[in-house]
Amino acid sequence: MHVIFDNAKMLPTGRPLICLADLLRQIEYPFQEKNPCTQSLLIDPKSDSHMALVKGLRKILPFIYRSLEQNIQILMRYGMNFANAIPIPTSFSFQFAHAGEILACAYYEECEDVLIPIYKWRLNTSNNQNQLGMDLIGFKFSQPSPEVYLIAVKTTVSGEDGKTPSVVYSAINELKTYLSAGKIDDDLEIIAANVDGEVKKTFLDWYDPYSQGVPIYKPSLIVAPSIVAEEKYWKDEYALPAMRHDFGVKAKVKVITVEEIENLVRQVYVEAANGK
Repeated sequence: MHVIFDNAKMLPTGRPLICLADLLRQIEYPFQEKNPCTQSLLIDPKSDSHMALVKGLRKILPFIYRSLEQNIQILMRYGMNFANAIPIPTSFSFQFAHAGEILACAYYEECEDVLIPIYKWRLNTSNNQNQLGMDLIGFKFSQPSPEVYLIAVKTTVSGEDGKTPSVVYSAINELKTYLSAGKIDDDLEIIAANVDGEVKKTFLDWYDPYSQGVPIYKPSLIVAPSIVAEEKYWKDEYALPAMRHDFGVKAKVKVITVEEIENLVRQVYVEAANGK
């Protein structure tokens, strides 16, 4: 795995860019429903963009699971075999779920300019740090309060039978439960305790007065059920349950489709485990 430590090409969270906006094309859904939906697909020729995506995901895996500073130390100690020092999942089911979440994370960061201040995978350490309650929590900061994206990501190869994949309903229910349980403040507290780097000041400048209860710092919530799916099986109408659901707050539905997504996951994680 080739790793580039070039601050000019790093996001504020300390991971390299993977030029995702140059690999995806976006289409608007043909349905007009309560919640808008867009779909992103790899550009043609898809074999080339597929391999470029594989290489990009391989490149950022260390930074997803560990911070930039930790990766520098690991690289100095282990050289190019440093993948063994990073907690990459060995189970394919976990690899499959993680890959979909990481792809969605990269999409929101690079294509929607949403700042995701901390990656939940970095919190899964020997210190038994609590995981975030939502897959991804992103921000678009403005004065005095930001838009906060609550992003539930589900990955699937279902849909060949013509039935809406169950993960669509899982994403809806996960967001409903999260909102009704009022879990966001717990997650914001975890972010505040763990955020670092150049993101820290931006986040805490908003979070400190918000956590004090100053009314003008209350954020605008946007829920984003996000489905990463096998392109050859996905049908437009599968997104309709999420597009029609009333979450009680603003919602945007996102679909990312990839051909041979299971093969992509294997390519990313097998090569990463081999230190390539």
